[in-house]
This record gives sequence, C-alpha cells and structure tokens, in this order.
Amino acid sequence: MEGQIQTTSSSDEANEERTNVTGSIMFHMSLNETACIKLETNASLPGHVGTSSILHSVEFLRLEHHYSITGKYLFGIPSISFDCKCDCAGGDPICTFEEYYHKNCTSSTAPLCYTSFLPFQSNHGCFSSQPSAVCCKMSIRPHENWMFQAITISQPSTILVLRYRIFEKLNRGWKKSVDEKIKVSLNSGGAKYDLNQEHSIEIIASGSRPHRQLEPGNYFWQLGTSANNEKPQLRGKIAINDFNETSLEKLGWFRMEGNVWTIKNGLGRMPKAQHIQVKDCKAQNYLTTLDAEQFVLEGSEDKILNYNLGSAIIDDPWVGGIEIGNRAITVNHAEGTSLLLTLKAKSQPRAVHHISQFSTFNGSIQLDKESNRFLNLTFLDTRGTLIGQVFSSESRAQMDIVFSIQTSENVEDFFKAIVSLPSTIDSRRYICIHASGDLDSQQCQWLEYKADPLNENRIRGGFIPYKFGSSSMV
Repeated sequence: MEGQIQTTSSSDEANEERTNVTGSIMFHMSLNETACIKLETNASLPGHVGTSSILHSVEFLRLEHHYSITGKYLFGIPSISFDCKCDCAGGDPICTFEEYYHKNCTSSTAPLCYTSFLPFQSNHGCFSSQPSAVCCKMSIRPHENWMFQAITISQPSTILVLRYRIFEKLNRGWKKSVDEKIKVSLNSGGAKYDLNQEHSIEIIASGSRPHRQLEPGNYFWQLGTSANNEKPQLRGKIAINDFNETSLEKLGWFRMEGNVWTIKNGLGRMPKAQHIQVKDCKAQNYLTTLDAEQFVLEGSEDKILNYNLGSAIIDDPWVGGIEIGNRAITVNHAEGTSLLLTLKAKSQPRAVHHISQFSTFNGSIQLDKESNRFLNLTFLDTRGTLIGQVFSSESRAQMDIVFSIQTSENVEDFFKAIVSLPSTIDSRRYICIHASGDLDSQQCQWLEYKADPLNENRIRGGFIPYKFGSSSMV
C-alpha cells in the first residue's frame, strides 16, 4: 500500500492550510477475494477535528460471460414410420408412379407425410421374372412431442461484478454506509471509475478473459420443463444445424414454423433419402432405412432410437450457472480470472483541476438484429475521460453497470461513442455521466430502448413425413 500527504492552500478568504490525505493500494485478486483500504485522520492534522476512520472494501463477486443470440429456431426429434407395398409385375397394379412419386400425404394423423415410388426391386416371391416395384408412405411425427429451442451465439462480452462497501468507525463499532454492486466491462482489458462523491473513490480494474468459455456456435434446450419446476438446461457438444441450414446429418432438420412441422425441400429430399431392400415381395417382407441422422425409426414392434442430445453445459466444472434470456445467454464463470485492482481514496480534497469535460450528451440504448446490445452516445464540447453509470430508476438505488469513455486530448465539438451493455438491460435506463475527477459535472437523463427484430430464415419448402409402416422389419 502507498500513501501520501499533500498540503494545499485554501481560498483567499481563509488562509488556513488543509491536509489532503490520499491512500492507494494495488491488488492481484482471484474470484471471491476482497480488497480493503482504511483511511484515518486525526486532530493533529490541519483542518481536522477528532479522529475518524473509513474502510473501503471491494469484493470480486463473480465473472460473467454475456452471449448475444444471433439466430434461433424450434425443432423436434423426428419419429419416422414407413407403410410400404411391394407390387409384383404382371398382375393388377397396387401402386403406380403417378400416385406415389414424390407426393404430399400429410393428414391429421401425420404432421408430415410423403410418398415414394421405388421401381426395379427384387422379384423374390413373385411368379414373374420382371423386377417388382415398391411404393411407400413416409410419416413423421415429433418423438414424445418434444420441442427444443436452438440458438446461435456470438463471441461473449466479459463482465466483472464487484461489490463495493464503505464502513465508518463509530464509538460502538463499524457502520456500513454504502453497499452496492458494480458491473465492469473487461472487453477492452480494463476500466477506470470514480465512485462516491463524499469520499472521492477511484477504482481501476483490469484483467484478461478467462481461459475457458463457451465457443460461439449453436446450442439448444428443451422447452416445457418449467411445468416440472425445472430450469431449462443449455446443451451442446453435438452437431446442430445453424438457423439457416438444414443438414440431415445434424440435429435440427425437423422444425416447427408458424405452428406447422416442416423440413426444407422435404418433398424432394426425404423420398431420395429412403433406401429399401425387398426380402420377399409376395410376403411383403422388406428392410427400409433412411440416409439421415438424429431421428427415431418406428417398426411394427419396436423403435430404433438414432439420436444424441449431447451434454448439458452446466456439467462443465468451469460453469457456475446459466441464465437464459430472450436475446442473450449469461454464463457465470466458476473459475474467474486474475484481476488487477487499484483502489484510491482521498479523505478531504480541497483543490481540483479537471482536464476532462463535456457540455451535454444524448443517445439511446439499442439492440440490433444480431442481439448486440449497446449505448449509442453523442457528446458536445468534450475532451478527456468520461465516466458513466446506468441505473434502473431516478432514485439510483441500484446501478446496472459503470463504464468509461476516452474521448480526445483536445476539445471536440461533436463526439460519438458506442458502449457495450450486458444482456440484463432490456428496457429504457437512467444514464448519468460526469467528467473524470469532477463529480459535480454529472448530468443524468433517461435514454430510450430500441430493439430490432432477430434475424429470421424461413425454411419452408416442403413438408417431411416419416413413418415406419405396418410391414415388418427384418
């Protein structure tokens, strides 16, 4: 810890000298650690009457990753059944090309249904030496009526959450006079903040992103678990379709759009993905498969479960908790990162020279179509460093986040700035901004919240039905 005593002259009206006591301390902190600085003054110092003690503490409460959701869709696990007929050549036809080649047979009993016509099959069991033909109905239903929400997330914003407290020494012990949480963005590596006008506190926090994080990409969770008082479980570590792709090799090709189950270009793709092997045409004995992954195959007596739901992200040891929002995911990091914290405090400042300034500001809170959330600010007549605070109300009882903006060394008539915001900010906010070191310059105003709709990609190009028919599987 370092301390210094500076003597400054008062105004001409009172030539009395005052003492300005400044204490500062630098810590390397880990998650859940607390840093403290204690300032004491006594009557022997000019300008002070009696002894007073003030304790400032900053706790490294938690580290959060905020992931913007850039795309989403609903999907199910397709449960597929086939109802096929083998037609020996030479007799009355029981299925024809015109009736079964790539037709839509969707009905109330099958949310998706397609027909297929497969000529040149084995004539085993037939009297004719000509090849047989097979026609099928492929029906698809959601397995167990499950529905999942898939999302695509981008690179995260790293948010440091500190707990800042002030204790003042009284005759009977210590009294807590300030207790607040501060959210600090570490996207640029560090930030500087002025807090608490009465005690003139300056906090400088810097650190790096933790080594482990959720990689940008696609994740999902099952809907409907809230009925059992269960929190949705974010899952991953399995190939999932992006919101603008529908590969049959990944999860998410059987989708819900506008309360209708659908598969992109299913009328053409699904019959082509079917393969059949006739064992005995006359006995209607055959094998049928589908060139796809992540589905359930229904037979006359059993089911083949051919899907993998990956694993729950919460099971990773570095994940302390997950909050799922409408446009963002927040991951509480259980391991944290190394934090360099510098805490400075002045017991009684007397003279201040401010190199930072601004005359006024305006702006808005914006959520763009890729769920990037930010403050769009414009300043007039500004220079130096500006400190901002985001509150939910004019009472300023609860601070959402603090931020700093570096402008220019020279006065700029017009200056624009973008400030990244955490996903917890989803409505208009009361924004307060002051020049660094000059809390008296603080200005506050409400800024409106503007949200663009999320990217959507309509995939409907056909309906896809899967059903394993009544004929036996061998």
